[in-house]
Amino acid sequence: MFKRLALALGLAAGTASAGPTLTYSRQVTLKTEVGGLSGIELSQDGSTGLIASDRGQLFKVGITRKDGRLSKIEMWPWAKPATLEGDLEGVATLDGKTFFFSFERDTRVVMLSPNGQLKTLNNHPAFQTFEQNKSLEAVAIRSDGTLFTLPESPSNRSNIYPLFAYQNHNWEIVGGFPRRGSFMTVGADFGPDGLFYILERTVSPLGFRSRVRRFDLNVQGLDDQVLLSTLPSKHGNLEGISVWRDSAGQTRVTMVSDNNFLSVLRSEIVEYSLQE
Repeated sequence: MFKRLALALGLAAGTASAGPTLTYSRQVTLKTEVGGLSGIELSQDGSTGLIASDRGQLFKVGITRKDGRLSKIEMWPWAKPATLEGDLEGVATLDGKTFFFSFERDTRVVMLSPNGQLKTLNNHPAFQTFEQNKSLEAVAIRSDGTLFTLPESPSNRSNIYPLFAYQNHNWEIVGGFPRRGSFMTVGADFGPDGLFYILERTVSPLGFRSRVRRFDLNVQGLDDQVLLSTLPSKHGNLEGISVWRDSAGQTRVTMVSDNNFLSVLRSEIVEYSLQE
């Protein structure tokens, strides 16, 4: 039986913690004609992974680091399959065999089984209430196999993001968390610490800003921790996030930017280290 998260809709917003922060490591510009990179899922050691484009293209990625810092990024088309139809935004896997993808305009979550079969998971009625360009930007899977998704923007005036969990072949709203300011959710992942990380994005006249918040979904009286809040144009349009732990036990947060298929915007991979 799924244990309901201690994360009630309408919960009063917590006060951001002043403790843990994300410290900038390095970024690498991707020299590729492919754009719209909106989702990333790395292996447990951060050396390989999968990147999704919002035009449905899927790419394997190989990452080389020197002295713990990004030094080289390689990308090539994923073979199984190389393309999915639709506005692909998020990707998640627990075992590297079964993958889940979230789509925005034709709102849905699709499972790719190890044998290559695609299956669309049953939709929740609320999915049809989201704005077409602000729906399921993120999908994440917890260590117990529970799948979660959430929209880019709340669908009502409560400023509470609904959080959906997939159980018994159906989505259920299991809680929510407050929207803060003009930021909107564009990516999510569970870290090796079991905590839930969300990547948020807003845009100003001076460029994109990014924010990362962290939640413990099992704690009553949820407080969100703001781990990162960037100045405008520090990075590009960061939309995908993957959280993992290196061989030294350091938690890393790796993010990828969506250039919206515009040459004036950057496609890049950005990495931060968590300082507790």
